[in-house]
Amino acid sequence: MMNNLITNKPSMSSLEIAELVEKRHDNVKRTIVTLASKDVIRSPQIEVLERINNLGFAVNDEVYKFSGEEGKRDSIIVVAQLSPEFTARLVDRWKELEEERSRPKSQAELIAEMALLNVEQERRLYQVEEQVETVVEAVENIKRGNMRAGYVGYRQVVAKSGMTDASVETLLTHTVSQPIHTNS
Repeated sequence: MMNNLITNKPSMSSLEIAELVEKRHDNVKRTIVTLASKDVIRSPQIEVLERINNLGFAVNDEVYKFSGEEGKRDSIIVVAQLSPEFTARLVDRWKELEEERSRPKSQAELIAEMALLNVEQERRLYQVEEQVETVVEAVENIKRGNMRAGYVGYRQVVAKSGMTDASVETLLTHTVSQPIHTNS
């Protein structure tokens, strides 16, 4: 979406194509993969699209994104492969997208698009913050000695095995050059 805001390129997803040709999205995606593997079209960019399903739940769909002239060409080839009778619909939809992108956006449209981008960015930031919290929690557990069952810390190996620091260090780097049990 940010690319569209900056580059002003019309784009269409595989989900939109599925709706246009009245086919299931998984069938459209399979056709895209087949055509790309045969080098008939280039492999389009994959994006995650959030939508509300028929049960009212938010779900994430992986969609292929076609954009620019090459994307337009490739999407027409996909539709021609899926359903030749709908090729005219696709051409009309690309025309709508191009006209929509060529007209200047109103201030309200720009603000709305920027707000959506901000929401997406906040979601990604929140996910990263959650991952950081998990890592920090794991590090704190390790510092306190509260590790999961089966994990043994460096100092515990030295204390329990009677090995020297150098022997444990060598063992950890997988180049054991000294005897594992030393009598010191």
